[in-house]
Amino acid sequence: MCDHAGTTLHALALLRDPAALPEVLRLLHEVPGDLPRREALTESAVRVLDALAAPEGIPVLHGLLDGECAVTAAAALWSAEGDPEAVLPVLARELGSGRPHRRRAAAETLGRMGAQARSLVPELSVMTRSDEVWQRTAAACALWRVTGDPDPVLPVLRAAWEENLYTRGTIAECLAGMGPAGRPVHEMLRTEVAAPRRHRARTGGYGSHDVLEDERLLRACREALSADRMLRQG
Repeated sequence: MCDHAGTTLHALALLRDPAALPEVLRLLHEVPGDLPRREALTESAVRVLDALAAPEGIPVLHGLLDGECAVTAAAALWSAEGDPEAVLPVLARELGSGRPHRRRAAAETLGRMGAQARSLVPELSVMTRSDEVWQRTAAACALWRVTGDPDPVLPVLRAAWEENLYTRGTIAECLAGMGPAGRPVHEMLRTEVAAPRRHRARTGGYGSHDVLEDERLLRACREALSADRMLRQG
């Protein structure tokens, strides 16, 4: 039951279907506490609220800010309410929680908040020096979106690009958003686009998921390079 409901809610989040809202709110209010894997189901429901930016969900989201879904609830609350004071303390706490997936999710949410998250720039800067490559990548992308300063970010992205092939899609999308500010590392993108043998094939992948991820990577690389080229010509 839980698996099926979670899958359905994930699909509704992708579709951003407002018709899902009453059922999602009912689920968050009524699902039994002893239901196996409740947190996975709650997480999926909160993601629907995030996708819909639904103000009707604000009260229940406030109630989830101290639980296992705190980061997801904070992200959804930001979408629905846009109040940095309500979510920054939660995200600051999760950046220091020591749980890698929650730290990364908190950084990504701060990136969505942009300049409204400036008070946590010191914490993001520390995170760019993490021992874990995905932590550094998430923090660097968020730092760019919060400050608009490429100088402390580009070296981190370059190092992550070389260290872990699977960070490249995320990094390329960040660079696409940076426009000409990312120009010092654009040679990485040109090399990636020109490579005849894809890295996912070299690492034993290339199922349907690998193909989609590789297409996402190449699309982001081309978008960044195309935007820069248009600016140069203009």
